[in-house]
Amino acid sequence: MLKDISQIPLKGIEETKNTLHQAVQLIALVARHIRPRVEDDHYANLNWSPDRSAMLGNILELEGHNYRAGMQLSTLKIFILKDNNEVDHFSLIGKTYEEAFEILKEKWSRAGFDTGRFELELPYEIPTYPETDGVTFKIDNPKAAEIIIKCFDTTQTLLEKFKKQHEHVDQIKCWPHHFDLATLKTFPKKYKDASIGIGFSPGDESIKEPYFYVNCWPYPNSDSLEVKKLNYGSWNLERWVGTTLTYTQILKANNQQKAIQSYLEESYKPLKEFSFKASKEN
Repeated sequence: MLKDISQIPLKGIEETKNTLHQAVQLIALVARHIRPRVEDDHYANLNWSPDRSAMLGNILELEGHNYRAGMQLSTLKIFILKDNNEVDHFSLIGKTYEEAFEILKEKWSRAGFDTGRFELELPYEIPTYPETDGVTFKIDNPKAAEIIIKCFDTTQTLLEKFKKQHEHVDQIKCWPHHFDLATLKTFPKKYKDASIGIGFSPGDESIKEPYFYVNCWPYPNSDSLEVKKLNYGSWNLERWVGTTLTYTQILKANNQQKAIQSYLEESYKPLKEFSFKASKEN
């Protein structure tokens, strides 16, 4: 069942998101450095687990068993799953990023994996957060973490529904670079380069609060677009073409879950047409 989100100051959500974004890099690096190196870094992507309220890393096979790294967002507990059972864990609370890395490395080595290639350097840039400068991890605002968790739960539910209704929809993934949970709808039978991205971000440098989004590719010429006002959410025509529904906008809705679902549905159709139009022009 989808759950409504409560209202708290945006600063608290942003600070909590920053902590979680930094922390989740530790989960992503496990599969990144155990699996073979790949240019697109896809082994580092994550899955959302509503049952555990956690991000889970890619499956790693060893001696007939499946292992995964994971992190529970509300507690900052990092754990190791073996055949879907937790076999080891530790808390990030009170530890620096480097201290947590050393513990993580030791625990995966103890589990039987070669951790010789483990390193903290990322193949992409993220903002500089306090934890990388020696500040210890903490969750000062449990309500902010709860809001982010509820939004990830809602996203997972709605995207699973979308996958059942449409063909050629990618797996639902969280890419640690941007910390957004999303999928991609393609149209290989009609326009091979056209796609629609649908997902949720807990906030980033461009939008400082949690938001749902729908975007299209290729980007059409925004100067010539005729867009209709949305019942929920707003259009974005700068740098990328799509729509957003922010945390602030969701709070104004009488029925939050209806607003989110309606927003995704009414954004999809025009953006699909924009994507087709741009594909023709290209």
